[in-house]
Amino acid sequence: MHRRARAQIAAPAILFVLSLVVLPRLDGHAVRAAAPNVREVTPAGISIDGSRSDWDSPNADYLANMYEAGNAAKPVLSKLYARYDCATETMYVEVVTTTGWKILPSNVDNYVKIGQTDKRVDGNDGPGSTPPAFAYIGSNAWEASFQLDPGTYAGDANGLNVHAEVVPDTRASTIAVAGRRLDIVIDCSAPPTPTPAPTRANP
Repeated sequence: MHRRARAQIAAPAILFVLSLVVLPRLDGHAVRAAAPNVREVTPAGISIDGSRSDWDSPNADYLANMYEAGNAAKPVLSKLYARYDCATETMYVEVVTTTGWKILPSNVDNYVKIGQTDKRVDGNDGPGSTPPAFAYIGSNAWEASFQLDPGTYAGDANGLNVHAEVVPDTRASTIAVAGRRLDIVIDCSAPPTPTPAPTRANP
């Protein structure tokens, strides 16, 4: 594609910034922040392979709406899903656009950072079982995994910064969560939800 033509398509981007709280395992009562909870599943059961089949519980994995230009008064153009594996301290995320929007496969522009500079994964990492890993899912989604220690991640310097490039059917725009900031909790104090063993048909 001609450089000028690509620039006209690729300039708009999703900018999605989170304040992230990851709580370590604790004895006693869990400590909860006023934030959406990340689903903790050990093992997480996610393979970063470009298939959406592992993301089989969207209601449980749902994390946030992503709005055009990060303005909650504007349309929801994408949804963010996540799981956290407490045993391996691995974060899994999936970004899925809504009808009429597609992911632009620009590897350096589809990424997750901590704050503004600490990039944990992007499209150049490619699929795989060991984080960091990244894979596009069809034309309207991507999934990624990356290491994330328990702790508190918040604010401009340390918040979770998820960025993606999108193009619509007729025009380009940006999308993000309301106010471009979302507090979330990953609480490993409770026993992890086990992944159900696959059922086998009788021979």
